[in-house]
Amino acid sequence: MVNKCIDAHHHLWRYVPAEYPWMTDGMEILRRDFLLGDLKAVTAPAGIAGTVVVEAARRMEETIWLAEIAARAANGGNDMAR
Repeated sequence: MVNKCIDAHHHLWRYVPAEYPWMTDGMEILRRDFLLGDLKAVTAPAGIAGTVVVEAARRMEETIWLAEIAARAANGGNDMAR
């Protein structure tokens, strides 16, 4: 039996400074879009079998966007064009 690792907490975002005020000075490395492709680039080599996304901003629009990403990923897609 092979053990499968789940990353229990990660964030995705399209960076807009006004929407992420918690990204303050000293956090420049985070001040960019972080999308599904970025996540896969670090989780795939580590053998991560699945992940749990957590909101980065408490806005209904972000929740809907994350739910759409999760639905596409669950169906084998990873289109991040939207």
